[in-house]
Formats: sequence, C-alpha cells, structure tokens
Amino acid sequence: MRSIWTDENKLKLWLQIELLASEALVKEGVVPAKDFQKIKAGCDKWFADLPGLVARQRELEKTLNHDVIGFTTAVAEQIQDPASRWLHFGLTSSDIVATAFAVQKVQSADLLIADVEKLLPVIARRAKEHQFTPCIGRSHGIHGEPTTFGLKLALMHEEFRRALERLKHVRQVVA
Repeated sequence: MRSIWTDENKLKLWLQIELLASEALVKEGVVPAKDFQKIKAGCDKWFADLPGLVARQRELEKTLNHDVIGFTTAVAEQIQDPASRWLHFGLTSSDIVATAFAVQKVQSADLLIADVEKLLPVIARRAKEHQFTPCIGRSHGIHGEPTTFGLKLALMHEEFRRALERLKHVRQVVA
C-alpha cells in the first residue's frame, strides 16, 4: 500500500497519462506520429529513472511554484526536442492529477479487496473450528450470557463480507 502513494508511483502515473493522451492525439491526427515517438523516448528515459524524475520535479517545483509545470518541464528536458510542445497538449493540471489520484485509489482498493478475499475463508474455517468453544458474551461492555467463540467469528465473517461488498462498490465509484 505504501508504494502506491509514493511520489515515484504518482509521477509514473502522470507519465503514463501524458503518453496515453498524446497517443490519442496521434490517432486523431493532432500530434504527428514522429513527434510522439520523441515524446515517448523522453518518457522512457524517466521510466528508467523515476527517483531522478522525482528529484528534478521537486527542484523545478521550488522555482516554478507548480507541481505539474515542474513535472512537464522535467520531462521536456528529457525529450530535448521541439516535439515536447505536444506534451500536455490540451490537458489541464487537474486532468493529470485527478486521473492519477483515481488510479491510486483503484490500486489501493484492489489491495484491500484481495486481502479481505484471502481473509474470509480463514475466518470461516476458524468459526467452524470454534463453533462449540464457549466464551463470555458481552453486553454494554460487561459480561453477558455465555456464547461461543465460533459465533463471534461467524459474525465477524459477515461484517468482513459486507465490508468487501462496500470496497468493491467504492472501487467502481473511484474508477
């Protein structure tokens, strides 16, 4: 999860979004294909050195006072060609930032969904294993009627199943 929210991953996503947008403009006849190849080559250099891109983007952001302008400037430096004029063409900063943020949320949801899907059968197995294991019930924070640990686990399983459905719904919404 931590790696999803790093600056390296964020800028990698920004690069991917920029490339996809430029590629779409090539298909529409707006960006010349030869210029796109130069843009792609410059981005490929940064894909090979994401820590370098992060460092350069931060350095430029300090003087330019804008994260996306620092980013596009750093990428344009790698392109080293007039073709860089097509980078970010027709896009706003929010197009890049919001799209990448949505992708990061989807990546995070995918991790959580996978973890809960792995956990559910374990809880179910343990609930069955402890279906007759007695334990103290609780009511308003004090001892209540005796119950079984298996029942508590079965209730927990149901809570996690509902949480899984909510996670899947949220993933669809953020996607």
